[in-house]
Amino acid sequence: MRDIARKAGVALGAAYYYFSSKEAIVLAFYEEMQANSHDAILQAMDGRKKLKDRLRCVLEMRLQLLEPNRKFCDALFRHAPDPRDPLSPFSEQTRPIRERAIEQLRIAVEGGDVKVPSDLKARLPYLLWLYQMGTILFWLYDQSPRQQRTSQLMEKSLGLIIGLLRLSSLPLMKPLRKSMLELVETVAGTFVLGSVFVYNFSPTEHSFYPRCLFHALTGLQCPGCGATRAFYQLLHLHFQEALHYNALFTILAPLALVWFMYWYYSVMRFEHAPNIRMPRTAAIGCCLIALIFAVVRNMSFN
Repeated sequence: MRDIARKAGVALGAAYYYFSSKEAIVLAFYEEMQANSHDAILQAMDGRKKLKDRLRCVLEMRLQLLEPNRKFCDALFRHAPDPRDPLSPFSEQTRPIRERAIEQLRIAVEGGDVKVPSDLKARLPYLLWLYQMGTILFWLYDQSPRQQRTSQLMEKSLGLIIGLLRLSSLPLMKPLRKSMLELVETVAGTFVLGSVFVYNFSPTEHSFYPRCLFHALTGLQCPGCGATRAFYQLLHLHFQEALHYNALFTILAPLALVWFMYWYYSVMRFEHAPNIRMPRTAAIGCCLIALIFAVVRNMSFN
């Protein structure tokens, strides 16, 4: 606070008269930015009927308002993973600001051309807010000219969201939709926080990530070594670097995602897990692949 007061050209006591702490100053910045954005976002959406265009307006206006303070926002986003931090967008202190942002997305959905099922409609604005937070994070670290990669991400992801919303309105999707909502409400926050944490803190630069016991004892790399670093690179869409850190994890990650989606669909659609047994020869083959991978990477490492 002393440094802030000196920069502002006021006495320290005067600074404390208006703000009790540095956190209070940042929260005031949040509130002012949110207040200034509300009318601008509503005006940008006015006259647009397509939900995709309305959501794009919200995202683009949000990024436009953040642009003058991009470096400041970059520093603030490092508080995001811990909801106990008063500056985290998931904290109790920022709840009013978060709820106003969610309200803007609710207005966007209600005025759009996509019919959203009633059970999804109440939760959709919060899910879109999580998507907005992920987009802002990507934008903060986007070094492409004029953040073209962020624009491409929004265009493709918004199209996917609209397609999923149209699909979710089908009558046969109601049981799956209910289960998916319960699952998302349970793990979405945790997944977003975990991804934000890994995205912001590179495993190659920070030592608080768990260390491999096998590597610590032998100095050799096991098949899983480098998986966290590979995940970090995948979050940044650096696929070549991810392959460098752990090719096996990078290749298996999308396969594991597809398998989980198939398993979950079977449970929701047929009320039982798929009865697929891996043949003994296949299991032995997988173990051999992991072993060969470990041997080859240690030969390269040495």
